Amino acid sequence: MKRLYRYLPPFAGDYSGVGSALYELGGMLCIHDASGCTGNYVGFDEPRSYDSKQLVYCTGLRRDDAILGNEQVYIDKIVKAAQDMKPKFVAVVGSPVPLIIGFDFNGFAKDLEQRLGIPAFGFETGGMKGSYKDGVVMAVKKLLDYYILPKKDELVRNADRSGKKVNIVGATPLDMSEENLQALKTVLKERGYELNSVLSMSNDMDEFLSFYKADVNLAVTQAGALIAQDLEEKYDMPFLAGLPVGEFGTEHYFTCLKKVFETGNSIEVSQEPIKVQGDKKGEVVVLEDGIIASSIRVDLLAQGYEKVRVVSLFGKDAGMTNVEAEYTEDEDMILAAINGEHCALVAADPLLLRYRENTEGVKLVELPKYAISSKLYHHKRWIYIAEKFSE
Repeated sequence: MKRLYRYLPPFAGDYSGVGSALYELGGMLCIHDASGCTGNYVGFDEPRSYDSKQLVYCTGLRRDDAILGNEQVYIDKIVKAAQDMKPKFVAVVGSPVPLIIGFDFNGFAKDLEQRLGIPAFGFETGGMKGSYKDGVVMAVKKLLDYYILPKKDELVRNADRSGKKVNIVGATPLDMSEENLQALKTVLKERGYELNSVLSMSNDMDEFLSFYKADVNLAVTQAGALIAQDLEEKYDMPFLAGLPVGEFGTEHYFTCLKKVFETGNSIEVSQEPIKVQGDKKGEVVVLEDGIIASSIRVDLLAQGYEKVRVVSLFGKDAGMTNVEAEYTEDEDMILAAINGEHCALVAADPLLLRYRENTEGVKLVELPKYAISSKLYHHKRWIYIAEKFSE
């Protein structure tokens, strides 16, 4: 019952993470459900759906077909739609019902691929365990393994990795607004780095599949750190996990990035020593994605805050191995962290900050996050990359 939320809404699920990562790559996304999960995704977890013509469909799952295993009706529907719309690939994404009855997503995708002659992928998501983070990782890794891994040796051998080219890994609108992504691109360019690819936001399939041409991957979220670790293992690409946040944090970030280029060793920003500026200012709690929160911690520690607690809301994983953090998906623990005593500052999504009971003498910093509060506070988003955070 720990995952039962009485006050907070459910955060974005794994099927929304798959959709978010694949959204702009020219494929056809088919959510296998009766329309509820499709509505959750396009209505609440996908800010780009309101002014877009991307191909997102509901298969229209019905009770009798689910019970009797009548898959042919859905294969026929998807084939007809794909023949009309001509996508680059088809992705069939799971919801709770097919997960419970044991639907064979990979076998279903193979049937589609044989019928259509284009790539088709099945994703065993269900929205009942894990989070959107797991879906993002699943989607990016599956596409890269399909398109790039079989010809890895030839591509990597011919790639020019002698410059200052970087990829941004793990960025989707569920974690990062378009404004913050653009701010990150700008500060990278100002510091002399060339952006090669973004996995996966504000891009297209050609850019997505050119990731191997970069020298270093920049993992900007927990999902990004997991993907970057996979790319390091398979393609010998080092990574830097973190973001340039605040005046001090930005200088620290680019010092770390220079070190990654020079040594070829991967780094997480909070691993490196921090120079403290100014007087001690009290304690802080940051509730966010673990990598984003650890980047915020770097700047706050440099500003002189005594202690900064990082609370990752989306579970512990291998991408957080070197990050000092607390992990919770338990509502009681989230509310306890929000209401921690002796706090000078609490940073979190505005929906979470509403549950801070004692606000006297505490600075509340709103960090709107689409995976948590959807469009409720999307209008409050602001640029926290580079010096903007300090402002």
